[in-house]
Amino acid sequence: MPATARRRPDLYRSLKVFVIICVLLMLAACAATSSYEQGQRYHEAGEYGQAIAAYSQAIDNPSSDRELFRAVYQRAKVYQELDQLEEAFRDFYAAKLVSCYLEEQEKPVGGYASGMIPSTYCREWADRNLASVSAGIGPDRQKQLKSQAEALVPGYVME
Repeated sequence: MPATARRRPDLYRSLKVFVIICVLLMLAACAATSSYEQGQRYHEAGEYGQAIAAYSQAIDNPSSDRELFRAVYQRAKVYQELDQLEEAFRDFYAAKLVSCYLEEQEKPVGGYASGMIPSTYCREWADRNLASVSAGIGPDRQKQLKSQAEALVPGYVME
């Protein structure tokens, strides 16, 4: 049997392996989309239930404290859009806790113009957001929701 005939099956086998590896890499890249990013896409598409689920998954397993801040803040915005004000209040308060922690740790969130979103949120925006959803939520209920928010964030944030 000529040497070229023996090489051809090896070439086809190598090509198959190459194609399989390429397909697997493409699938892995698709799966690498974070829950937070999926939440953003659902939110932008108006698929609020799916956005809440994706943001919740990002909150449960954040890749960083910055992602935790972004996910809990964005979930609060979805709840606010759905007029679920207690849930929005809880999440806006949780976002405040995380943003103040990030400010203390001097870890600004990048990707925004100034990179200082948590600092600004901690000192200014959080109270405005909380006020925008707190009408009709009594002081006792607000206290309960703040306790829920404290339980939502990692313990080291509260130290």
